[in-house]
Amino acid sequence: MPEDLSKDYIKTLLSIVEEDKKAILLYVAFDLAVVSLTLSEKLLQDKGGREPFLAFGLGLLLLAAGLFFSYFRKMHLATFEIANCLLTLDTARAREIPKDVWTEHKTGYIAAYVVQLLGLALLIACYVAA
Repeated sequence: MPEDLSKDYIKTLLSIVEEDKKAILLYVAFDLAVVSLTLSEKLLQDKGGREPFLAFGLGLLLLAAGLFFSYFRKMHLATFEIANCLLTLDTARAREIPKDVWTEHKTGYIAAYVVQLLGLALLIACYVAA
């Protein structure tokens, strides 16, 4: 592969990873926003026996935010590894780095989605029951 093409390929990989990181941060921000909005709502002030369910739902969203952030951090560190590939123009290694991160951490990422959906479902159920 020509040198210029290798550089462009690695730079493209870097930009893709950066876009992925932005999307993950949106998930973290969403979870934290829902938690803060719920805490400021009157739902917590109402004594309808829902407090434990609300607390559990909020805890699930905080857990999801933590899991998403953990994956974000791994991708952030992978960005440095991919950038190092620019020095050697090692496109094969640059291509493998995001795959390796996904393979190693996909369980936590998928768990974050599941936990997020469970937390939201629980909060919505509490809101509807109010």
